[in-house]
Amino acid sequence: MRLDAQEQPKPDIQDEKKRSVYLNLGYAFQHFESKETDFLTLKSDYAVFFTLGNTFYLHKKPIGKCLKFGIDWTFLDLNFVDYTKPYRKDYWVDKLRLFQIDAGMHLGLSITLNPVKGLNLNGYFRYAPSFSGFFNGEFKPYTYNYTGFFVTGLGISYKVISLGADYRWGNAKYEFKTENFFGDIKTHKNKWTTKAIRMYISFRF
Repeated sequence: MRLDAQEQPKPDIQDEKKRSVYLNLGYAFQHFESKETDFLTLKSDYAVFFTLGNTFYLHKKPIGKCLKFGIDWTFLDLNFVDYTKPYRKDYWVDKLRLFQIDAGMHLGLSITLNPVKGLNLNGYFRYAPSFSGFFNGEFKPYTYNYTGFFVTGLGISYKVISLGADYRWGNAKYEFKTENFFGDIKTHKNKWTTKAIRMYISFRF
């Protein structure tokens, strides 16, 4: 017996969702260094981040029923890093503790592969203009600047839940002041590079 249009089974609406909105919560391993000076190298004791964004797909139907291209716009990317043990090549700087806070957004391209129903593989490359500021152990402003980051990564998701990792890097000039054994203060204004491997759990809606 043939079913008419009203009697035909309805598609699973839950699986048809584009799930273009993403919310990421993650942990990072961050490194901050300058090739112009060797007075200080910073490695994160811990670093956490939060991102929220949306993927705007460039076509309605997947190519070959499994491939989609899109533009990612991350509205907000917040990063907090604690450098509890700044390392100087000749000794440990015990009295120095720095916090780094980055706030920015991303814009870039993404590609999504849907090999089976509900499962998605996602890759992306984005540019992330950001404000980057450093604070001392008492959380008073220390130095800050604009930083242009690049972010590239991969993720795998099943319906709402996703796991992923990305690499974030960029550089800017910062001004740091150091004090030697005799109490002399020296100002260092050099180009510094930030590098971070970030792992996250994501919720896609």
